Amino acid sequence: MPVKSICVCDICEKIIINSDSGFIIEGNIYTSNPDSKEPLIGCNIEIDVDSGKIDIKSTYICKNCLVDILKIKSPPVNRL
Repeated sequence: MPVKSICVCDICEKIIINSDSGFIIEGNIYTSNPDSKEPLIGCNIEIDVDSGKIDIKSTYICKNCLVDILKIKSPPVNRL
């Protein structure tokens, strides 16, 4: 029997059913404010100071939550 994976939005916990309904963000997204080093989306980069190993995690976000975070007036159109 085939096994399928699902993604759940980390913000609203809605199931992301396909690539048109959400995004996977690897790492962080920052604002263009040079005075702020806090990420807008994600806290996904961890550095182990002892070993120097960098671990990059993912954030799963549905399209509606991404639109809200980025303050976009309408959902983005998938142009691919």
